[in-house]
Amino acid sequence: RKASGGGVVDQSTVQGSDEWLLARKRTANASETPSLFGENPFFPNTPKQLWDLKHDKVKVFTNDAMKRGNEYEDEARSKAELDLDVQLSPMVFRKEIDGIPFSASLDGCDLSETVNVEIKCPAKGKDSITWGKAESGDLGHYRWQVQTQMLVSGIDRSVFFVYDADTQESVMTEVVADKVMQQQIVETWSIFWQYMESESEPPLTDKDYQDKDGDEDFEIAVNDYLLASHDNKRSKIALDDAKKRLADLAGETNAKGYGVTVTKVVRKRSIDYAKVPDLNGVDLEEYRKKGSEYWKVTLSEEAKAAEVVAAHYGDSK
Repeated sequence: RKASGGGVVDQSTVQGSDEWLLARKRTANASETPSLFGENPFFPNTPKQLWDLKHDKVKVFTNDAMKRGNEYEDEARSKAELDLDVQLSPMVFRKEIDGIPFSASLDGCDLSETVNVEIKCPAKGKDSITWGKAESGDLGHYRWQVQTQMLVSGIDRSVFFVYDADTQESVMTEVVADKVMQQQIVETWSIFWQYMESESEPPLTDKDYQDKDGDEDFEIAVNDYLLASHDNKRSKIALDDAKKRLADLAGETNAKGYGVTVTKVVRKRSIDYAKVPDLNGVDLEEYRKKGSEYWKVTLSEEAKAAEVVAAHYGDSK
């Protein structure tokens, strides 16, 4: 049905259901907004990580904190109803803005759609950072989530509600719509959505790399790589070996350390057009050839300078 704020209330999708999870991959979700600003303390925390999640490159498993939040959400919502003297129900709002399909799953919304309640049930309760955020009124990364909820639902008043399941106590703070922040949200999602539509990966940020400074094994591998790269032809075997060691030490993620950046590059599979009988109306995805991936090692200016020193050191041995 049509929401009073201009969006649509999705009455057919149950929060947490398989259908809801599938829909989240195709929409700009309020809880994902902090990731685009690099402020989410959890995964995903960058546009690239969010892109990977939406394309099933990685999976997020339900941890104890998430299970606890789901377990006590109904109890917390009942407490919020008492504290606010209002009847609340979970609702999913959808709204297209500038061609972007936004979605916001509200933990609690009154029937007249005048207040949105975002519920948190941290394991540490009153001793948690989240409780402190509600007490101080400084929501940190949660402010992006709540502002996106208000943007999509059209509700200008929100309550950030934190519940301690052990003591049945709660703390809350009110949030009003910030039009400047909401414009930032639309602009930032617009940039990200271009990568979603083009099926191209967004650029990496510093947070997409492991910090390997201080890792002794990585430092040794870097020094070996610098020595081997001095004479690529003469030392091809040594260079490939050093590169492989850097990739192994990076593991499954990108890494940075000692002036060297190690990045996994994934080549998308190409279409084998020779095997396509008729292009009209055919889903070309099933005709893609097997993709490939490789590791790229790049040197900072400081590392390039160190390479010369390393070369002299290697020549003197």
